[in-house]
Amino acid sequence: MARLSWSGIKAEAILELRNRDDISSRVENWLREAAQEVAYAFRFYELEETVTFNLAKGAEEITFSAIGVANVKHILSLRDTTNGRRIKPASFRFIDRGTISSGTPGYYCRFGSSLLFDAKPATTHVGYKLRYRKQIDEPNFSSGSSYPNTPSEWDEIIRLLAVAKGYSALFEKDMADEKEARALRLISRLPTDEFVDAEDSDFGITVRV
Repeated sequence: MARLSWSGIKAEAILELRNRDDISSRVENWLREAAQEVAYAFRFYELEETVTFNLAKGAEEITFSAIGVANVKHILSLRDTTNGRRIKPASFRFIDRGTISSGTPGYYCRFGSSLLFDAKPATTHVGYKLRYRKQIDEPNFSSGSSYPNTPSEWDEIIRLLAVAKGYSALFEKDMADEKEARALRLISRLPTDEFVDAEDSDFGITVRV
């Protein structure tokens, strides 16, 4: 069976909300909110990216656009590949506490669309590897080829959570609770990576890549 696009998921959600013809734009909002909740509440390898970059000699800041990324949601780790060590995250107040001197950066913080460092490379550039969770794409409900960024097994969960939001907004609490309960049951049936590693590794079954 072919995977439903965002337009198909929206059509199914409207049908489950008794096929009302006055909630089209609201259904889009409920689906958008449900997709964001799922994407950022659970770990999905499909939303993780790696990029490498160099911090130039004498620089204490670099923008994401200079690195070549524009979709950073959460930073997972930053490693100094030149010196072979992990750079620790710090607060903005810690980085901004005084004059930034020359040396080897040991701490960083995110400030808007930039990375700030606690020291400036003194003699040559420093190479870094940034691992991050990317932002999800804006749903395109008018296209038949636009799909959620999360894996297909989560499409039904997203739809049910959106329908639950819809029934709640329409003051039908019992129906909202029933749809949310179904979504939570589906979530509980999805195996975690730890379960797959422990139970299936001997049989050649591996985690989703």
